[in-house]
Amino acid sequence: MTWRRQLGRARSAVVVAVAAVTVAVVGSAGLPAPAGAATAPKKPAPARPVPQVVTSGAQLAFDGDSPDPDVLRVGSTYYAYTTGTTWGNHIGVLESSQPASGYHTFTGHDWGSTAIASLPAWEKVDTQTSPGVIAWANGYVLFYDAVDQANGDYCISDALATSPLGPFVDQSSGPLICQVGQGGSVDPTPFVDTNLQPWLYWKSNGGASAGPAHLWGARLSTTGYRPALASAPRIMMNQDTVTHPWEKTIEDPAMVVVGGTHYLFFAGGKWQTSAYSEGYAVCPSAAGPCTQPQKGPILTSYGAVAGPAAGNVFVDTTGHAWMSYAAWTAPCTSYSCGGKRRLWIAPLRLGAAA
Repeated sequence: MTWRRQLGRARSAVVVAVAAVTVAVVGSAGLPAPAGAATAPKKPAPARPVPQVVTSGAQLAFDGDSPDPDVLRVGSTYYAYTTGTTWGNHIGVLESSQPASGYHTFTGHDWGSTAIASLPAWEKVDTQTSPGVIAWANGYVLFYDAVDQANGDYCISDALATSPLGPFVDQSSGPLICQVGQGGSVDPTPFVDTNLQPWLYWKSNGGASAGPAHLWGARLSTTGYRPALASAPRIMMNQDTVTHPWEKTIEDPAMVVVGGTHYLFFAGGKWQTSAYSEGYAVCPSAAGPCTQPQKGPILTSYGAVAGPAAGNVFVDTTGHAWMSYAAWTAPCTSYSCGGKRRLWIAPLRLGAAA
C-alpha cells in the first residue's frame, strides 16, 4: 500500500474545491507615483472563503455521551472516536454507514465499544481523553492524552491497530509529547497536508498551569512503525483574551485544507458552560503561525444545543465537508446535573469573506 493511499484515507486530509471565489480590491503600497504618471490598476486578489457551520442542518448523530469526537472515514464507513464513557471505557468508538446519523457501538450494546484494550504502565487509569485517528503504515494510529503517573500532568501518547475498530495497542514506555513546564500536553489531532506530509497538533496546558494556553504543531516522520516527531514543536496560535474575550482557553486544534487555504479550527471557552464555542484561524501553511480573521466564534449555542465545540472536520464519499462536535442539552451543562455531551454533526459551508 502506498503512502498516498494510506494518508489519503485520513480524516484530516480535507481538500474541498471551491467553485466560485469572491474577489476583493487590494490597496497599493509604497511610494506615491510621480505627478502625471499613469497609475497602475489595483490588483484584485481572491478573498478567503469563510467557513460556516450550518446549524440548521445539524443532526443528532448519537444520543449518548460522546465528548471530543473525531470522525474518520474508511471507504464508505464512518468511525467516531470519543473520550471514554460508560459505553466505551478509556476511548470509545462508534460506527455508521452515514456521515451525519446512525452512529452506534460496534458491540450493539451500551457497553464494550472500547478502542483501547489495555493501557501502558506509565498512564493513570481512567484519564484517557481526546482521541485523534489517522491511517498509518498498514493500519491506524490513535493519538490521545492521559495523566503521566510520574509527574501528574496530562501527556500525549499513541496506540496502533490493524482495524479502525481496534483494539489499539499502546506499547510505549513513556509519553510521545509532554510539556511539563507548560502544564502538560493534551488534545492531539493528526493532519495530512496536500503533499502527503503528516502533522500533529495539540494544546499545551491541560489546566495544570495558571498561564495561557497555546496550540502547537509538529511534523511527523513518515518512516518507522510508530509515529515520531520529525520537527521541533512550534506554536500555531496563542490564547488571546484581550482581542478575543470568549477564549477563556483554547483547545482541540484541528487543521484542514479548504480551497488551498489552511484553516485551524479550535474550541474556546469553558467546556462546562453554554459559552463553549468553536472558532477558526487562517494559516499560511501547515507550519503556521495562524491568525484569527474575526473576533467571534463560528459555532455557538443554538436552541437547546449548549456549548457545541471540540470536534473535527471530515469529508464524506461525495466530497461534502462536515463538522462533528459534542454539546450539552440546555439548561444542564455538566455531569453533576446528569448531562451528556451528545454527538452532533453539521454541514460545513464556505461563505464569502466579509
